[in-house]
Formats: sequence, structure tokens, C-alpha cells
Amino acid sequence: MNERSKPIAVLAAALTAVYCVGSFLSWLTRHHDNQNLYVAVGTLAAIVIAVCVGAYRFIVANPMARALADTSLAVVAGCVASSLLGPFARGAYPFSGGAGDFFLRIWLFLGAAILGVIFAALFAMALGRDYRDQALKRYADTKAAKPRKAVRR
Repeated sequence: MNERSKPIAVLAAALTAVYCVGSFLSWLTRHHDNQNLYVAVGTLAAIVIAVCVGAYRFIVANPMARALADTSLAVVAGCVASSLLGPFARGAYPFSGGAGDFFLRIWLFLGAAILGVIFAALFAMALGRDYRDQALKRYADTKAAKPRKAVRR
């Protein structure tokens, strides 16, 4: 595994782990509607936070296009793995609730991931830590460090 794919795999594995733990906790609270709702909202919030942290790390270290491509790849891999492995954590099969339930889980996961990417991008831009701002800062520093050329008359 090379240096570019390792963080992608770690983020995808973290998203899968968060979703599987949420599915297991949902199975534990299956008889209590309020607790089950809290677990579902908590799982989606944890997915938003995990994607936000991962996307922020990609945005700070790479140009925006590459950061979004890496984050998208990790989110898609995590979504596929979560949709196929998550139901086993609660004692069911991926399509046991029907195709509608399966695709609802995918859309909720992707919606939470998109929200996390938006938060990470806005946070990095607001702090001036994204790759473009850092490159502009380095350019300004190098231009300010050079002495002015003497003008001939």
C-alpha cells in the first residue's frame, strides 16, 4: 500500500467501524424507540465528524481537487463496506428490509459525508489552512524576501 492510498483506506475503515458500531447499538436498543432514534442520530453525527476530520487533513495537505477526490474515494469505499457489513452487526442481511431500506441507508450515509466535507472545507478556508492559502502565503513570503531591483535611469 503506497503513501497516497493508506490515508484513504484508514478513513474508509474508520467510517465502516463507526457505522457498524452504530448498527450494533441500534440492535441493542431495538425495543426502545427514543433510544434507537438517539443512536441513529449519534451515528450520523459521528460519520459527519469522521469525514470532517479526514477531509480536513486531506485539504490541508493537498490541492482541493486531489483532496476531494481522495475524500470521495474513501467515502464511497466506506459507504459500500458499511452498507454491506453494517446489517450483519445487528443480526440481519443487507437486503433484509428491502431495496428501499438499503438505498435509504446509502443516501443517509452519503448525505452525512457531504455535510462533513462541506464543514471541513469551510473550516480550513476560514482558518487559512487550505493548500491554496498556504501556497499564496509562501509566494508572498518569497517575493517579500527578495531585494528590490535597482532602476536604471
